[in-house]
Amino acid sequence: MKNVASAIRLNIVSESEFTVKGHGVHTAYVEHVAAIKKYTDYDLIINSDQISNIVHAHTVGPYSLRKFRLAKNAKIINAHVTPGSFIGSLRYAKLWAPIARVYLRYVYNQADHVVCVSPTVKQELLALGVKRPMSVIPNMIELSNFKRPPENQLDALRQQFNVPQDRAVIVSAGQVQPRKAIGDFISVAQQMPDHHFLWIGGIPFGKLGEKTKDMEHLMKNAPDNVTFTGVVELAIARQLYHLGNIFWLPSYQETFGLVVIEAAACGLPIILRDIAVYEDIFTNAYLKTSTPESCIRQIQQLLTKKSIYKRQQQKSISLADNYSSQRLIQNYSSLYRTFLK
Repeated sequence: MKNVASAIRLNIVSESEFTVKGHGVHTAYVEHVAAIKKYTDYDLIINSDQISNIVHAHTVGPYSLRKFRLAKNAKIINAHVTPGSFIGSLRYAKLWAPIARVYLRYVYNQADHVVCVSPTVKQELLALGVKRPMSVIPNMIELSNFKRPPENQLDALRQQFNVPQDRAVIVSAGQVQPRKAIGDFISVAQQMPDHHFLWIGGIPFGKLGEKTKDMEHLMKNAPDNVTFTGVVELAIARQLYHLGNIFWLPSYQETFGLVVIEAAACGLPIILRDIAVYEDIFTNAYLKTSTPESCIRQIQQLLTKKSIYKRQQQKSISLADNYSSQRLIQNYSSLYRTFLK
């Protein structure tokens, strides 16, 4: 039942709808649209050329800037990307990083309000020179999408992606790129041959990705106990988490880490690299690592000590609840209403 009423005509915009999918920005956009449809009575239009009260963009390309001209009351943009998020993601990013800084500063300053997906992003934008009003509203997920599928569906997925049922499975997810520390993922798998390692995701940007040939080589020559799924449909990705016992994201840099919330919603204990962005948004709900060796120790501890496993599992479930669409859509509603007064 819809529980937020509004006369707002809202145009949600994302270039990912008709370009590259299989990455976190597109997923965040999909979740936003779904939450508006399920929990509000807004007059929702998507990537529309119609005049609307609010244009809310998720991407930073020229397409979003053009749509801003159609806003009567407010232009809002979600800051999913910062100059730092390009490094280790896209080809030659270090060379064109100065141009990216100028461009992102310009784009974010065209909005009436910038929604930062984490406190770290807000600090980066302030340092970048973004002058527009900002708030922090984290990414969200619809919890009902992450219920455990029937066992026959999971068995089919195990067969399709060559994931054994008689081993502990460590899951990770995201684009296959250097900043995600794919090398560490494979290194740990090599040192734990009795466990299986499943990476949900691929290289959606193809040759535009940073060190694509190196990433393809790593995937092709990964040990037998490692599976890279490649880019899969979002509905399939949500189910694949349930093949795992533990979620480990070795990434060196994130602006948020939506896959962490997705894995938490599936009840998986979470292991993350010790980086600043997680401290404010995930607090004490995850185990920290800084090296492959410390990750191995955390995995072994979770798998051998049931009390620790159950404690971390419960923390994950509570964490996911904090980021549910039903809860966080209220934050967006409050923001929209300020522009109608």
